[in-house]
Amino acid sequence: MTEVEKRYAELMDHLPVGVYRNTPGDEGRFLEANPELVAMFEAESREQLLGCRVNDLYVDPGQRKVFCEKILRHGFVREHELELKTLKGRRLLAEVNATLKRDKGGELYIDGVIADVTERKRAEADLRRACAELARSQKALKSTMRQLLASRDQLEQAQLGLIQAARFESVATLAAGVAHEVKNPLQIILMGVDYLDANLPPESGDLAGVVGDIREAARRANAIIREILELSVAARLDRREADMNAVVERSLTLVHYEAQAARVQVVRDLAPSLPPVLIDTVKIEQVLINLFLNSLQAMAQGGRLTVSTRVERARDAVRSNGASTVGEGGEHQFVAVEVRDNGPGIPRELLPKVFDPFFSTKPVGVGTGLGLAVVRKIIDLHEATIDLANGAEGGVRVAMRFRARSPTTSVMPVPDAPKRQRTAIRPASRKAAILEAR
Repeated sequence: MTEVEKRYAELMDHLPVGVYRNTPGDEGRFLEANPELVAMFEAESREQLLGCRVNDLYVDPGQRKVFCEKILRHGFVREHELELKTLKGRRLLAEVNATLKRDKGGELYIDGVIADVTERKRAEADLRRACAELARSQKALKSTMRQLLASRDQLEQAQLGLIQAARFESVATLAAGVAHEVKNPLQIILMGVDYLDANLPPESGDLAGVVGDIREAARRANAIIREILELSVAARLDRREADMNAVVERSLTLVHYEAQAARVQVVRDLAPSLPPVLIDTVKIEQVLINLFLNSLQAMAQGGRLTVSTRVERARDAVRSNGASTVGEGGEHQFVAVEVRDNGPGIPRELLPKVFDPFFSTKPVGVGTGLGLAVVRKIIDLHEATIDLANGAEGGVRVAMRFRARSPTTSVMPVPDAPKRQRTAIRPASRKAAILEAR
C-alpha cells in the first residue's frame, strides 16, 4: 500500500460519517465501508456488513428502487433521505449524498456518504410541534384576552350602573323630604297667585305681568318636584300587549304642533306588522315625547326628526318576565325604536353623563335635567335597553329595544288619539299639555 493509499484509508477510518461503495440494483452489495458505517448499522465487523445485501438495510425496499432509478438517471443524488434499519432491527433516518461511477472494466458502482440524522429529524419534529403548540397557545391567549377585555367592559358597565343606582337612591332620599316640604307650599303659592290674578283691578298695569311671572316660576318648580318624584318612587307599570307603531304615532301626534312651530320635518320609517310588545303605553309615550322634545329643542333653526321601528334578532337578549319570541339558533326577537335628529349633537365627553339626574346640555332655564333620567328609569322598569349616541352624520341617535311577544297573541289596541288627548291634556295651553305628558 502506497503512502497515498495509507493516508486515504486513515482519513476514511476517522470520518464522523459513514463512507461506502456498493453496487446498484436489488442484489447490490457493499464493496467498501468505513468504521463509522459499520457502527451505524450495528454490524459485528466490517466483513459482516460487506456480506449483506444493501436491500436488507432498507425499511421499505421500494425506497431502494427509487434511489437506484434516481442515481442511474442523474448520475448522483444530493441530500436524499432514506428510512433504514440496522442489522439489529433499530430504525434510523439517514441523509445520503452519492455519485454513480464506472470501474476500468465498465462495471457501475456507487460511492456515497451517509449521515444518521435521526436525532436531528426528531429535534426538528419536536420544534415543529412546539411551534404549532405555541401558535395554538397564542391563539388561545388572544381569545382569552378578547374575553377579558369584553368582561372588563361589562364590569365597567355594571359599575356605571351601580353608580347610577346610587345616584338615583340619593335623589330618592332627597325627594322624600323635598316632596312634603316644598310641594304643599308651592300649591298654596299657586292658589294665592290665582286669587291675586282674579282680583287684580283693570288699572293694575305691570302688576299683572309680575303675577304671571310668579305663576310661571311656581309651575316650573312644581314640574321639577314632579320629575324628582318620578325618580324616587318605585313606579307601578300597567303593562299590556301593544303595537309599538301605534304608540309612536300617538306620541308624534302630541308633538305635531311643536314640530311645525320649530320648522322640523318629521320622517316616519315604521316597519309593518311588528310583533306586539308588553309595555305601559302611557309611560312609553312619556319616553317618546321627552325624546322628541329634546330633538326639537336641539333643532331650533329647523331640521329633520326621523322615527323608525324594526324587528331585530339577537342572542344577547334583554331580560323579560313575559313570554318571548325565540327564533332559530336560540335568537330572541326584539322590537327596536330609533329616534334620530340632525341637530348639533352632544359633545363626546358629555355622553356618559346624559342619563344623570340634573345633568343637562340645555341653556339655563330650559329643562330641568331630569327628563332623560326619568326616561332611563322607565326603560329599566320595562327591562328594555336604551342607547344614546351621536349619529355618524351628525345629530343624536337614541335606540331602544323591547322584547317582542309571541305574534300569535292578540294585541290590545292603543286607545284612539282624540279620546286619549281629552284625558291627557288638562292644562289650558298646548305647551302646558306637553309638559304634563312629560
